[in-house]
Amino acid sequence: MKLTVLLERGPFMSGEIKINQAEAQKGIQEMSDSLQALQKQLGETMDGNKDIRMSDVYNEIKQEYENLLDQFITLFQDNIAATETAVQELVELDQALGDNIAIK
Repeated sequence: MKLTVLLERGPFMSGEIKINQAEAQKGIQEMSDSLQALQKQLGETMDGNKDIRMSDVYNEIKQEYENLLDQFITLFQDNIAATETAVQELVELDQALGDNIAIK
């Protein structure tokens, strides 16, 4: 998602900033789709003789990977929610400013 496309200069004033809500929503959807596409791809836990150190190490690495992936997914979900909130707040602020200018 390119942040530079989310805000555009309006045609009427050189200092006017318009929110490209469609582009922002497209970026948010891309982030959501990317998050849903994440798969835990290390496979199943290795079964085997407890004397086999390799399977123990593999299972430890797999568990650490899954923990990190879960943390990343949580952070990514928080980022998506914060982005949606910020875009909505900008849209509401833009509307309120537009209404205020129209009244004057």
